[in-house]
Amino acid sequence: SSVYGEFCAYDPSINRRDPPKYPTHGAVVSSSEHCGEHAYLYPLHEIVQYVNEHDATTHAEKIRHLPLTGMLFHVGYAGAGLVSNVLTSFESNLVVSEHGALSEALAACDVIRNRYKKGDDECSSEKQMRLVLDIVHLLSRTPDLDVRRMYLKLSSSSAAYL
Repeated sequence: SSVYGEFCAYDPSINRRDPPKYPTHGAVVSSSEHCGEHAYLYPLHEIVQYVNEHDATTHAEKIRHLPLTGMLFHVGYAGAGLVSNVLTSFESNLVVSEHGALSEALAACDVIRNRYKKGDDECSSEKQMRLVLDIVHLLSRTPDLDVRRMYLKLSSSSAAYL
């Protein structure tokens, strides 16, 4: 079965202007009227293929893929939110905080096996790894040439699946 991604237009830099007000990706997306009413569903493998072709040909000099520099794990009252906000304040950093697609990808096989009672043929570790890598690849894209590093902040429930 195919995996679908939900896409919409929003300003990903809004959390840089006010990190405490927009501490997670969900808070950033909820500030967009487009995401609330006009999100689109597409097969994720088609989007990844299109993006790779687009970046390699049309806009190779305008779009970069950032290296994953670090990961922050949200554990209650441990300071991950504070560290995330500090990292966000540097213009050379992109901090993706608790992105829903990444959380769902990390939990996908567990959900398929335990909620839907499907076997390993429905969700192998190889398929899941490819899904996670594709999502991180999409999240790492930026047209901002000042950004050099990407950090992922994972929710406590997501960290269990690493």
